[in-house]
Amino acid sequence: MIGHTKAAAGSASLIKATLALYNKVLPPTLKVKKPVDPLTPEGGPFYVNTEKRPWVAPLNHPRRAALSAFGFGGSNFH
Repeated sequence: MIGHTKAAAGSASLIKATLALYNKVLPPTLKVKKPVDPLTPEGGPFYVNTEKRPWVAPLNHPRRAALSAFGFGGSNFH
């Protein structure tokens, strides 16, 4: 939950994504106890990480992470 840092949120998300890739760990999503029904495992391929878990990937497929823009205001910071 680093969204209120505005411009620094982009840098912090880059650090978080880099550490997740390096340590092969998917970090949990904070403040989520139970995802909404469309995001439950039975509802489709998408899910919300509610706890830290290993980032398992097939040998022939690289791990990839994405982050939002490095915006200085408005709605493009997380």
